[in-house]
Amino acid sequence: IWLAVGGAFFSLRGGAKQDNNKKLTVQATTTRLENENLSSKSVESKDPSQVSGLVAWFSGTNITPQGDNKKLCSFSNYVGSKIQLNQNISNNCPELSTAAINGFQAVSFNGKNQYFESSTILDVVNSSEEFSAIIVARPKEIKSGYLMAIQGLDRDGDIFRFGFTDSGSLRAKADKTIGSYLDSPPTSYLGWGIYSVNISKSSVRIYQNNSIKITSGLTEPIKFNQARYFSVAQEWDPTGSSDFFDGEV
Repeated sequence: IWLAVGGAFFSLRGGAKQDNNKKLTVQATTTRLENENLSSKSVESKDPSQVSGLVAWFSGTNITPQGDNKKLCSFSNYVGSKIQLNQNISNNCPELSTAAINGFQAVSFNGKNQYFESSTILDVVNSSEEFSAIIVARPKEIKSGYLMAIQGLDRDGDIFRFGFTDSGSLRAKADKTIGSYLDSPPTSYLGWGIYSVNISKSSVRIYQNNSIKITSGLTEPIKFNQARYFSVAQEWDPTGSSDFFDGEV
């Protein structure tokens, strides 16, 4: 998981092979619009220090090797800042999955009660004009579930969330209106994929394996300064069951 602020927008070059025996290649390209010309700088994923605006990188290679199904209740940020992912309830901690992707570890979520939260990332989100993320993930089945969610104090309204639908589409939500979703056309999302997400106060862009799936302007600006909760692998719903992500990251 890559998280960045400061106007950097991530797209992907290369691709994600859904055959688990093939290599998954991740290369980030940061792009900016300058004087109506799009300039870009390629950045290999192995060197996060070169990515402008990068505030967090959570990598399975940064977890001490352990056995399958070992609980993981905290996830350290690879680039050294204070931002962490945590789960304070033991039963809700996700688990490690060894040799999940190119022989490396991944974090496995059961789609029922396992997720991470982060209070330390809120300082960054609250002061942002734009927020980008790259998430390498593998859903286990076609079902509703969210990879990430940013919510306000009452948790009954969304700042932003992104995930999957049970009809085979990608889904984003960027306002508090009930039923106001930004859905992609049906797409194949089983198997490993690279999801590039960019949200500003006025627009949303989401790529899957370097193919644009969702792009939309917003009628109401996103209120980043009202963010109070940041979650990975769940969208908390006070009026009903939450939509947990079932798969690996």
